[in-house]
Amino acid sequence: MVWTRPEQLGISSSSSGGSGGASGGTPHKPYPKHVWSPSGGWWAQPKQWKRNTLIVGAGITAFMAFVFVKSAELEQRTLYPRVWIPSMIWSKQFKV
Repeated sequence: MVWTRPEQLGISSSSSGGSGGASGGTPHKPYPKHVWSPSGGWWAQPKQWKRNTLIVGAGITAFMAFVFVKSAELEQRTLYPRVWIPSMIWSKQFKV
């Protein structure tokens, strides 16, 4: 077997693990420059991330509140629970 250097194969020494170039792996892969995404694109730090996080958090909270209210409204038990359960607090079935 003949040993060759990376330069002889047309490979730069930085991509073969040599000390030249950026440390920590290979460079970023090519990516589109104009990409819309909720997080701001590829490897981005959006300027308004706090506002965006608040908006998404409020939306999730509103959706979960709707699901909770609808679930409590539709809840029915055919058998009375043997032990106390938390849903007895908000269920209409157990109100006197």
